[in-house]
Amino acid sequence: MSECASPSWSDFRIMTINMNGPGKADDRRKLVSNIMTTVSASVIFCQEIPGKFQEEVVAKCGPIGNYQLVQTEKEAAVLWRTEDFDGDPLHTTETWISAIKDSPQREWSDVDMSEVRSRVAMVKLQTQKRADLSFLAVSWHGPHRAVKKDKKIETFRGLICFLREVCKKTKVSSCIIGGDFNLDTSKGIGDVVSKEKLFVEVYELPARYQEAKKGKDILYKDNFVFFTDPVGYITVSSVGAFKSEDFSDSIDGDQEETYRPKASNNTKGKNLLDHDPITGKLSFKPVEQTGKF
Repeated sequence: MSECASPSWSDFRIMTINMNGPGKADDRRKLVSNIMTTVSASVIFCQEIPGKFQEEVVAKCGPIGNYQLVQTEKEAAVLWRTEDFDGDPLHTTETWISAIKDSPQREWSDVDMSEVRSRVAMVKLQTQKRADLSFLAVSWHGPHRAVKKDKKIETFRGLICFLREVCKKTKVSSCIIGGDFNLDTSKGIGDVVSKEKLFVEVYELPARYQEAKKGKDILYKDNFVFFTDPVGYITVSSVGAFKSEDFSDSIDGDQEETYRPKASNNTKGKNLLDHDPITGKLSFKPVEQTGKF
């Protein structure tokens, strides 16, 4: 796909992808690796990490450059392409989180920080071309459906408070969260978005969400959320779902049988992923956003 190529040194393709799903684990690992090859993203935010991730997914994602990663168990990981970024992984140990939490300048919500620690992976990234351009890249896997919505929102607010402190400690002014929020990012986190001055884009829903029964699926749960000071230092635009017709390299040569979003009228196909990967463009310059905030 030509749109996946980075148009300039200051624009980078990014992707967030929940890697869980039914079917054979080997097939799903091959599929995820092939999607990573096709999208050729500079930064990939991963959730629900499969087994043998590094050796069967990362190492086999094709001739698109070398990736490094930071991972928190099977919940979250961030991959970055070394040709584009230098990375300083920030491992979410209890000792490190306690040091942040004890900061006298922070305003914390009443949230269990062990919940945040177990669901987040973080890295400070710096562009190879400009040493002064850096940001915090965060992969987040929000609490699951069984958790009440108010509790999910409170945990998300705690995450944002925590990440702002991390930015202070690491001397960066911007943060991008790619994740499965398990919340409707178009309106379900509106109060936090407004209060914390966050940016989130609303994209065209994939077919399986458009056809889903009301209330059965959480809309816009896979997305990018970011904050930046000053505004315009970084932006995330051109956000959209990775569609099956864009997928050019399948496991068995039949893309319709290999990658098919779930839909109510779809009884054929392997449905190897529960989520559609979401892609976007990261820019280090002001651009016109195409979504709602």
